[in-house]
This record gives sequence, structure tokens and C-alpha cells, in this order.
Amino acid sequence: MIRLLFDEMLSRTATWSRIFGVDSAHAAGKSDSEIIKLAKEEGRTLITRDAELAGRCKTHGIPFFLLEDDVLSHQLGQLKSAFGDIYTFPEGTRCPACNGKLAVAGKEAVRGKVLEGVLNKNEKFWVCTDCGKTYWEGSHWKNILRVFKSIK
Repeated sequence: MIRLLFDEMLSRTATWSRIFGVDSAHAAGKSDSEIIKLAKEEGRTLITRDAELAGRCKTHGIPFFLLEDDVLSHQLGQLKSAFGDIYTFPEGTRCPACNGKLAVAGKEAVRGKVLEGVLNKNEKFWVCTDCGKTYWEGSHWKNILRVFKSIK
């Protein structure tokens, strides 16, 4: 299983990679040296748009991938091309907020954690095993499917 570390500039791409089931950490607020150290300690491949940082990874023997595009769907497609069939959506979706694993939860388990309207309109719920955040197939689901289908 691939483990990725996204640099500061790629917060959005990290979030979407989590949604699509990839173990994706985000190095927010860290210096290049701290990012390299973190990638090495956690056995992660660094994903960056920074050629200088990529060069430093090469020097230190840290696996990296240099994204060539600013468009989200193109970036996700580049990752898929580089690493193979890494996306396990929707079965393997991870928490977009913290990267934790999601567990299926029944209505009773999420009662009081979501609005009654959400509870009444939905049958499927997931709860993050790390941060406890609750998810369901809400109005955003169509956009997630659209982005997923746009990955080449």
C-alpha cells in the first residue's frame, strides 16, 4: 500500500487523495528539511510541485513524485499513472480531515452527531476511527463522483 506525503502547496490534492482511499499525510507548516525528515521517518513518498524540494529528496534518497500540473483532476491522474491503481473509492475512503480510516456506522450510532434531516434522508454513514467525524452521501457526493470519473 502506498503512503504519500503532500507538501504545503498540495493540501487540496492530499484531501482528495484521502477521499479516494490513499493514505495521504499533509506537511502543513513544515520547512523543507522537516518534510524530508517526516517522509523518511514515516516511509512516505513525497508529492510536490517544488522542483528544488524534489532535488533535495533525490539527494537524501527519499522517494518523491514531482507533479507537473495545477489542475486537481490532472494531478490525481498523474498520481494514478505514476503509482498504478491506487484509488479504492468508495470502499477505502479515508477521512478527508485527518486521514483516519472510516468505519461503516448505523443510524443509531450517528444519532445526535448529525442533523435529524440528514439522519432521515440517508441510510449509509461512516465515522472516522481517529477523529470521530461523521460522513454520509450528501449533496457533495455528486461532485466527488464527477471528480473521480474525471481522473485519467
